[in-house]
Amino acid sequence: MERHVEKELIKKLKNGKEEAYKIVLDTYGDRLMKTCYLIINDEIECEDVVQETFLRVFKNIGKFKGKSSLYTWIYSIAMNLCRDSL
Repeated sequence: MERHVEKELIKKLKNGKEEAYKIVLDTYGDRLMKTCYLIINDEIECEDVVQETFLRVFKNIGKFKGKSSLYTWIYSIAMNLCRDSL
């Protein structure tokens, strides 16, 4: 995702715009599922981890400082949850 597009998406997320949530899920959902599945190797647990990841992302988007890409931040949350799951 281009940096200026990502910045606008983050702004919309922080303002609680519903379409921004959908974009994040559509853009990163499948990619995150595949990555988590490679680690957890259990489809149901993987779905739970990814769902919890997005819940935490949406709940804590105000804490996102923009020092990394949005996906890097989402990915780090997911990896922590994968470790917890294992």
